[in-house]
Amino acid sequence: MIISSIKGYFARRRRQALRMRTPQRQVEDHMMELPNSPTGLAGELAAAMLAKKSLDTTKQVDVPFPEDYFTGARSIDDEARATLQIYEHKLQRFREQLVHRNSIFTSSVARGVSVWITSIHALVHPDLRPKGEDLWGRLMRGEDDLESAYQMMLRREVTDVEREYLKFRPTILVPRTSPWTMPD
Repeated sequence: MIISSIKGYFARRRRQALRMRTPQRQVEDHMMELPNSPTGLAGELAAAMLAKKSLDTTKQVDVPFPEDYFTGARSIDDEARATLQIYEHKLQRFREQLVHRNSIFTSSVARGVSVWITSIHALVHPDLRPKGEDLWGRLMRGEDDLESAYQMMLRREVTDVEREYLKFRPTILVPRTSPWTMPD
């Protein structure tokens, strides 16, 4: 009983410390944790797409995924920044819930949510935009192994609906040299 209380105390302290990190620190920490191999990057990209699908198809976060900001369909003005920051805070709470559930699936979704949190910081804070572009440039190196990484994560065949999710890219953050960028 005492050990359980101590573990709970340290878990709460860790969550509080994570919440207190600045956006810049969160982005730096996430970038440091990214794998370097194409296979590892495919796993991270697959986790991001799994997280997007989870966010789109469940009510775990009560605000829709801000796809229009990621595709460039809506501009990033002060109102957009405020909207994105609210969404980012909801994602932080959702990620904590996923980590607490501690299953293979929820850990994968939590990793993907971290990608979207980092991406939102890159949209909200202009000084972090290059980091967001670097993140997606690196993730795109895993493109060739994306479907197999997604399949391994799910432990089943990928459906046609999921293949559509695997096609999404935040074109506003994808480096200009990528085939995923929108023509000007």
